[in-house]
Amino acid sequence: MLAFAPLGFKIGVFRIPDLGLSWQVAAPLYVWSIALAILTSIDGALAWTVAAQRVPVVLAAQLVVMEAIFGTVLGLAIHRRWPTIFESAGITVVIVGVVIAIRVFERQRPLVPAHSSGL
Repeated sequence: MLAFAPLGFKIGVFRIPDLGLSWQVAAPLYVWSIALAILTSIDGALAWTVAAQRVPVVLAAQLVVMEAIFGTVLGLAIHRRWPTIFESAGITVVIVGVVIAIRVFERQRPLVPAHSSGL
């Protein structure tokens, strides 16, 4: 078994039939787990699509770039280790780039008056 296996493997969920429970007992667990995984994937994709349509492409691109950082941080947490100096430098460069891009976008965006007369 892998040292950093998913939680289901670590707690023995997939060994339920071997532990004396029949497939008839364990099957609902597996069906609901698979359904939940599929539905959350679809809901996540739908949420991303709706959100991406509501922000400018420039800002949506920054969100896509940040996904790599979130994935890296999650991977480091799963492996229970701190980033190397090169990983830290890469994360820092990407975050600084995103901040600069957002600031440039904000400076170039026209200001909309808070109250309009509606004429």
